[in-house]
Amino acid sequence: MGWKVSASTDLVRVTTNYPQICMITVSRKGAQESQDDFKGTRQVCSKETVNGFSAVGYCFGRVLHPALDIPIGLINDSYGGSACEAQVSCGLLESDPQYKFLIDRWKGIEKILRTNG
Repeated sequence: MGWKVSASTDLVRVTTNYPQICMITVSRKGAQESQDDFKGTRQVCSKETVNGFSAVGYCFGRVLHPALDIPIGLINDSYGGSACEAQVSCGLLESDPQYKFLIDRWKGIEKILRTNG
């Protein structure tokens, strides 16, 4: 998801004039708690604005817009190489037994870090 349009093929980059697709990129901020606000600017999708946006997000919007025939708003909060469980609260994972292995793995890593840290 962190792969940017600017790193994509020329075909992806030159076919980016979609005035009915708006994008906003959330600035990176490391936090352990949910955030209520963020810094970012809404932009209309064009050759000039799309380069820093997630290529996967952009291509998703490009397919979704004509399929639904409605304006599309895309939010880019991707962080290349980040684990998906980092995006879910620990309490939510702990409340569901199917995620016990994730909690156990994290506690094991945490223990190693404390011991060697």
